[in-house]
Amino acid sequence: MGRIARTACTTLAAVGLATLAVCAPGAGARVAFTHASKLRNSPPKGNLPGGEPSVVFDRDGRHVYVVAPGGEEPSGGVGFWRSTNAGRSFKRGRSIGSLVGGGDSDVDIGADHTVYVADLEVVANALCRSHNFGRTFDSGCDTGIATNHAGPDSDREWVTPSPVNPNLVYFSYHDFAGEMPVVYRSESGGDPGSFVACGPVLAPGSQAEQNFATGGTNQGKPAIDRAGTLYDPILEPDAGDTVSDPYDRFYIAIARHGCDSGTTFKDVLVYHNPRANLANIFPYVVNRGKRLYAAVTGVIGKRRHTHHKRGHRHFGVYLFRSNDRGRHWSKPIRVNLPKFKASSLGAVTVGPKPRDVALGFYRTRTTRNPASKKNRWKYEVAISRSSGRRFSYRRITRHPIHFGAICTTGILCSGGRNLLDFSSVGVNPKSGCVLAVFAGDPYDTPSNGRDAEAAPYVSRQRAGCFKR
Repeated sequence: MGRIARTACTTLAAVGLATLAVCAPGAGARVAFTHASKLRNSPPKGNLPGGEPSVVFDRDGRHVYVVAPGGEEPSGGVGFWRSTNAGRSFKRGRSIGSLVGGGDSDVDIGADHTVYVADLEVVANALCRSHNFGRTFDSGCDTGIATNHAGPDSDREWVTPSPVNPNLVYFSYHDFAGEMPVVYRSESGGDPGSFVACGPVLAPGSQAEQNFATGGTNQGKPAIDRAGTLYDPILEPDAGDTVSDPYDRFYIAIARHGCDSGTTFKDVLVYHNPRANLANIFPYVVNRGKRLYAAVTGVIGKRRHTHHKRGHRHFGVYLFRSNDRGRHWSKPIRVNLPKFKASSLGAVTVGPKPRDVALGFYRTRTTRNPASKKNRWKYEVAISRSSGRRFSYRRITRHPIHFGAICTTGILCSGGRNLLDFSSVGVNPKSGCVLAVFAGDPYDTPSNGRDAEAAPYVSRQRAGCFKR
């Protein structure tokens, strides 16, 4: 961890960007995290890789679950780790899911403590459920012969259960062939064969629908509020652009009170700039009451950018805020500090109160190009108790957690994908403390030339937590 510094906040203003105050680590409440620790039986000696790990807290605050794609034979395609003491320690990881899975993974928890794990098989997805806090899973998922499949022709799936209705679960992804975003709904807690497609996510005739081109969307994990409204984050390029052009449009597709086969989503534009490059790689949306936060990592596209002469090409982390359930959104709020030359794979979570928000991201002070082989990456957490107006910062990793490139174009990358496509942060609902979960391969250095898979690392906040 970086040392605690007692430094006053500095106000930054940039043309077209929301004004915010950035505080050095320790400004305001003292913020501290535990040393980042590697989860058990992961690389370089173990066989459960930890690229793009997902994390979720049970509402009891004690049970925490982490998954990452790519389990080990013969039992499944997803690595699964669980903690029963609020993330202080994790049980030995194991494989669950499908022998033909392992493409992508996601984890979430229902209102009745059911643990949902999704395992991408491409032709479909294995959906695994645990009703005993992750000790065992149903539908053959403990043996690799998964029998509960949902969502044909799938890529980058997400599972989103209702926070109040134990029978309501959503499953979303974009189809593999055309990358059209789709959402499915189950009213029986994800039972086999129970998912039914909702109406069009890209509303017919809408700007989002008119901009769609086959192969041209990036869909993040949806959020669902206690009233049942579903918020689905989507990135697109401009109409007429090729799918390899930068994605410069950010939408939240909203289904008030949830969706079914007769629902047409309302696609709200969060941000657009023709010089932006926002898909680096997934967009995020989280909520607390009427307050929503959305986040992207990439180039915001403004030509004049604080502390960067070529700021319109700067890869940063940006936050957007809505105070009215997604109807209107703030200008982009730059989260990363000016001294970070580039940032990558940002994630966002919300605390116990609507004004509480935290983001985690990789950052480098080496070059402004995330794909540079010269980069030395560390992991940072930014915490705000003022809806993103002011942040406190904490460096989670004292030494580099990754050397070299972080490629952010997914399967189009020819290298630099060892961390895969995202990191994760969560907040303990009982203590208000942040848990950061991210991939790392510090054992693969330029001097030793190793190329072992990345492992999952966790770091738990131990001071300066959100107050309930």
